[in-house]
Amino acid sequence: MKKLLSIFGATSLVATSGSFVIRNNNNINLNYENKEDVSGKTLEKNTISIMSVSSKIHELAKSKTFKSIEDADNEIINNKLEGTQIKTKDSDSVISDSDGNDIINDYVSISFEASLLDDYQWDNDWTEGVVEITAAVKIDNREVKEPLEVSKIFDSLYTEVPATDDKVAHKRYFYDLHKATVEILNTNFQDGEIINVKLKDPLKDSTFINEEVSFVVEVMLKKKWKWNNNLPSSINTFEFKLKVDQRTEVQFENIKEDILSKISNSKKYYSESEAIDAINNYKNTSEIEQIKNGDIELEIKEKSYSQDYPLSTKEFEIVVKLNSEKIKWSDETTSDKKIDLSTTIDTRQVVKNKKLKKYYKILSTIKINLIQKVI
Repeated sequence: MKKLLSIFGATSLVATSGSFVIRNNNNINLNYENKEDVSGKTLEKNTISIMSVSSKIHELAKSKTFKSIEDADNEIINNKLEGTQIKTKDSDSVISDSDGNDIINDYVSISFEASLLDDYQWDNDWTEGVVEITAAVKIDNREVKEPLEVSKIFDSLYTEVPATDDKVAHKRYFYDLHKATVEILNTNFQDGEIINVKLKDPLKDSTFINEEVSFVVEVMLKKKWKWNNNLPSSINTFEFKLKVDQRTEVQFENIKEDILSKISNSKKYYSESEAIDAINNYKNTSEIEQIKNGDIELEIKEKSYSQDYPLSTKEFEIVVKLNSEKIKWSDETTSDKKIDLSTTIDTRQVVKNKKLKKYYKILSTIKINLIQKVI
């Protein structure tokens, strides 16, 4: 019967759904019970209540979140009430990830066995030996992930692109929002994944001309990680700006080659005005779309004129200007570019073949008349 009461006393301290709740918060009862040993001397023993031991264990159990079950054990065992001995009996099973690592981010129940030193006794007559007390402790052994570290995985999306033979140094950009979104979602992050991408602000325009667009990105960590800012969720949000530029690229060399081939090379003009008219009318003959629709404007500047009879040379400078709201050069610039154009001017008078025939006929008639007179 005494043993049965002891078991009852132990199990009554094992909390069910509320392991932290101990309604009686008694401390050590320093009552002295006088007993005689075989020599007739009086022995004094400190009396400890079961409730005070249980309260201390539960107080320590809920004092903080522990990195591991071992840390929780040590915290409770090393801070036990004076006169008691505490050891761990067993604990709940833990969760393992795909690599076999134990991942815990939850409450875990741990059973402790409490006993007294020789100079102490329980505060009741029916409890003997070991008392089992179960407590729930919060275990979070996930590794900490710094948000700043994660934000750096997006740096390459808006980094400065160094100059090359074909392009000047410029900030990386995307041709449209779709390509930018796909690139963000495909960013490599081994400790989690990018789960959502959205625009921070509503769209004002449907076309982006070298604009910075703010994106909000949601990143979810794998089970073994947690954010260092104590977020209750494994999801954190990051905000950054990317450049979106939907302007069409134009190759300057293509423009230059087209102008020279249609105006300068192997062509001869009979006056300066004829050469200027050819330049002004160039856009009507060009097959380059940006020239035909006016996105590229040509400004003509006359330069030197060298006369070398019968052929003269007239030099022009053509300034090529872009509508920078719609197009840009393939080297990422929009500044004006210049083309030196040399035209050949033939100042000799043109005599038409029909006039020559008429003149020859007149001369022939005159010659015949003269001969007849002589005869």
